[in-house]
Amino acid sequence: MARNWANLPQELLVLCSQLLCPKDLSAFRAVCHSWRFAAVEERSDVPWLMLADEEGTRWREFFCLSCQLVHKALLPEAKGKRCFFSRGWVLTMGKEGELHMLKNPMSCRDHIIKLPNLNKFLAIQNSRLLRTYGAYIFKFALSDSPATSPDYKVVVIYRNCRRLWLWKPGDEEWSSVTSKYYVNDVIFYRGCFVILNRGGSILRFDADGPTPLEAQGVKNLVNMSLFVGCNSSFSSEVDQKHHIKSNCIYFIDDFFSWSKLTKEGGGTDMGIYHLEDGSIEPHIDWISDSQFSPPLWIEPSF
Repeated sequence: MARNWANLPQELLVLCSQLLCPKDLSAFRAVCHSWRFAAVEERSDVPWLMLADEEGTRWREFFCLSCQLVHKALLPEAKGKRCFFSRGWVLTMGKEGELHMLKNPMSCRDHIIKLPNLNKFLAIQNSRLLRTYGAYIFKFALSDSPATSPDYKVVVIYRNCRRLWLWKPGDEEWSSVTSKYYVNDVIFYRGCFVILNRGGSILRFDADGPTPLEAQGVKNLVNMSLFVGCNSSFSSEVDQKHHIKSNCIYFIDDFFSWSKLTKEGGGTDMGIYHLEDGSIEPHIDWISDSQFSPPLWIEPSF
């Protein structure tokens, strides 16, 4: 006799859904009404690792820290391009300096946003740096998701002089952010872009307001952990059942300049740094190396 899977006990369905990673949880919820009702809420705080680009395929592989498995997604828009990530969006840069933002590759991508070409705002044509897959850009940060806020702002760090460049919807060109600071990193936090300068100081600036103001740094993350890399960095609240450890820094080897100097490329130096005792352990047990597209942290937004 055929079994009606929709009539499985709700308690059993709830237990099963708690063991699924975000990608599989979405499929679980799509089975039927009873499964969707029983499923736990979809999570957006479990990071993914987008592995290095592979020749001969339009698919990209993603390592899930929650289920410890590799998933595949069709992503032809990122083929042969340098990728960056912020707030659920991937920034791609081609050989000619063309820039596009793609919605999170692990969700339904329903549109692509085209940004001004790098050749225009840097006034450099046929540069050798552009031909090395995005050597101009060091970091990409969004103030908000374009899918939810029409007033979002885009900031990138220009690699050579480590200055900030700003773009807003409707702008025809990028604008230089005046600053005396040599910028190493940038994120958006509580209404302002926060930057880390060469001296280790943390500063903030309002894209619509005054010049940067100095702020404090921290030494203990308590129940949070950081996911850091040259391309993308963000914090995540700890969830032990999804294998995210507290007071740690999850790091990846995605420094573009260094990857060009090695035969295998970036993707070999990755792990988990424990702030409490300074110990390091791996978070993935294999190497994902590439000279132009090293691994990249992805924060799902479902």
